[in-house]
Amino acid sequence: MKYIFTVHSPITFLMCISIVRHEKLLLNDVIIITSDYKLPIQVGKVVSGFAEQNKSLFKKIKSVNAVKSFDKYVYQITEGDDFTAFIDIMHNYQKLLVTNKRCKLFHFFEEGTDSYMKPLHLEDFTRTAISSSFRDYKFKSLANEIIRCLRGFTSQVHSLPYHSQSYQYNLLRKYYSLSNYCFPGVLETQKTKISPNFSNEEITILCADYRLNESILLIDETYPDVYLIDDIEYKNIVLATLHKLNYRHDNCVFIKLRPSSREQNSRLVRLLKDLSIHFEILPSEIVAEGLFLSSKNLKVIGFVSSLLFYASIFGHQSYSLLYLLKDRPKSRFDSINGFNELVQQL
Repeated sequence: MKYIFTVHSPITFLMCISIVRHEKLLLNDVIIITSDYKLPIQVGKVVSGFAEQNKSLFKKIKSVNAVKSFDKYVYQITEGDDFTAFIDIMHNYQKLLVTNKRCKLFHFFEEGTDSYMKPLHLEDFTRTAISSSFRDYKFKSLANEIIRCLRGFTSQVHSLPYHSQSYQYNLLRKYYSLSNYCFPGVLETQKTKISPNFSNEEITILCADYRLNESILLIDETYPDVYLIDDIEYKNIVLATLHKLNYRHDNCVFIKLRPSSREQNSRLVRLLKDLSIHFEILPSEIVAEGLFLSSKNLKVIGFVSSLLFYASIFGHQSYSLLYLLKDRPKSRFDSINGFNELVQQL
């Protein structure tokens, strides 16, 4: 029996390693499928994702029937053995993984904010088709359906719910999490709470030997851009928060940029420069969760980033700028379970 994990981010990597060690799985049987993410620590057999292996035009044409090609891909990485899948989300390739005839069981593990959200709308269950309304018969929607059909996706596969809580009724299924707030609709008896399981040497690798004791960390996010928070209000709430946390201008605050962001295009960096706040941008290779494990008494500031959750879970103090907005916009983030308990108001 093989054990396949899908990993695409630092938190899914942390969960994967911790589950492997919690369940005492043999490393020779562990297969980690990565998706545009380089693992900082090698564990088990690491393979690049199906989409990454088929990026070239020639390979895209060769694998036009994605379902058949994906089954061949799974057969190759498992050497034809049966397997148990551990997945973070139920996206297209995860759907193909769990419906493979060799998959005997699949489990979920948390992957960020989505794992803490309560499904309130129909779109929460159909995330892979979120751009289409339920009764939209426009050309684009029809074209997407035809393309899916040509690529081998049956209506049964396509109709599998996106939301992980839809699959809890198989009582053998486990939901691995770092806190009790995760997977809010799932029975407590199905949840397996785990703790990060890393050696001191591994933590040093994850945090790039940074230890920010008694420091302030600001999280760069897309929230203020998506919900049109203007510069003046953004500056005011950052200043108010730093003031309440006893920030002095001779102090240095630290910034964790998004993976796709750079200093020159970060709005947060620009605003801090305007405010003459002394800051240091953390190296991109730092895994924030590793930093939380290596540091003591951090104060972490953001809007709705999952890093606010993990900082709190790992023993630090988290503060959300949301609470200082004059007109807080309604968003899907309002359904985050445990947000008020884990993230503090000022």
